[in-house]
Amino acid sequence: MKIVLMAGGKGTRLWPLSTNDLPKQFLTVRNMKKSMLNVTYDKVKKINKNIYVATQKEYADVALFQTEKNTKIITEPYSHDTFAAFLNVAVYLKYEERIDDNEVIALLPVDHDVSENFYKILSEAKALLDDSNSDFCLVGIKPTYPSTQYGYIMHENSCVKKFLEKPDEDKASKLINRGAVWNSGILIFKLSAMIKISKEYCFYNNYQEFVKLYNTLPKNSFDYEVLEKLNNIMIVLSEESWMDLGNWNTLYEKISKSDDNNTNIINTETKEVKNFGVKNSVIINTPYGLALYPKEIDNKKTFRRWGCYEILDNYSFDKTSIEIKHLEIYQNRSISCQAHNFRDTFWMILDGYGEVIINGSVSKIKKGDICNIKAGDNYAVKAVQKLDIMEIQRGEKATDGIEK
Repeated sequence: MKIVLMAGGKGTRLWPLSTNDLPKQFLTVRNMKKSMLNVTYDKVKKINKNIYVATQKEYADVALFQTEKNTKIITEPYSHDTFAAFLNVAVYLKYEERIDDNEVIALLPVDHDVSENFYKILSEAKALLDDSNSDFCLVGIKPTYPSTQYGYIMHENSCVKKFLEKPDEDKASKLINRGAVWNSGILIFKLSAMIKISKEYCFYNNYQEFVKLYNTLPKNSFDYEVLEKLNNIMIVLSEESWMDLGNWNTLYEKISKSDDNNTNIINTETKEVKNFGVKNSVIINTPYGLALYPKEIDNKKTFRRWGCYEILDNYSFDKTSIEIKHLEIYQNRSISCQAHNFRDTFWMILDGYGEVIINGSVSKIKKGDICNIKAGDNYAVKAVQKLDIMEIQRGEKATDGIEK
């Protein structure tokens, strides 16, 4: 299997942090010690060293700098959406790299935040293609909440049945109940199939001739132009941690903390930026510009990998604060070990059951139980069945909060 990291986007949704000079995939910002390309490359090379990077001509040098000196860079003539970009990769591999038509290729977006083991799913996808008469395979993500930011896929017996565009929250909940999964945007295919498609759109004998015809290709996404018209697409499902970092409503959580107004400030300049009451927003200050984005909040819930929480009320007096939250920890998810140095935490279990570890001591918890966690205690919790918890925190006003 050959793996191609797709790093050619402009990242316009992340302006002014992402610019034409340095798009999002090459940025290194505060809490992100490495760029999106760096992180993806490092994780992928643990399972497969046959890695290429596809990007725009003007970003070839930075792509090479952020990977390894022997990395092969596939340059796109110019930005022309994913249909043309995917064909460009395939034609390059066949005619410039002399890759066999039977080879399986995986195209991976680099603006995904995934667990260390996530990319092991690619071997499963390859095996599925090898054992089937299909030419294409997708990776579906089992949803953790009714997102309105992702496309969904209905599936049955490892086959795609239907693509569904970004729904509203109510429809997303219904889709999840029917077994739909998020479309990760990862595509695994047999090289011969992609070459066959390219020949249907233009006549060429080598890669140089293909490049000259690049502007004749439809400016469209590969999903719309090809996948949604096919009937035999395979799908593998992953339960590993996954998040698309392609917009501010997901990226801000990685690189900044919310203030008391649930607003995140990302400041890349030396001058100070203060928030005097702007709520539920993201403020980005860079040398290229200043932007203010509202957070897309469908309700008051804040979603995390383990579930979600909602702040019901809070009180402050002197140096003390009291915050009341409702936590939902999804089945087989857990809040990893942590401690609050300045606050006591009181839990009442409203529903479900699971396990809590406090200072190394493991206890079963169920509906009706109460947990007292003192300031400084190390604790973790796992939901065997979905847990609904009423939480009251009392202590000094501090920035350390529930696991982010």
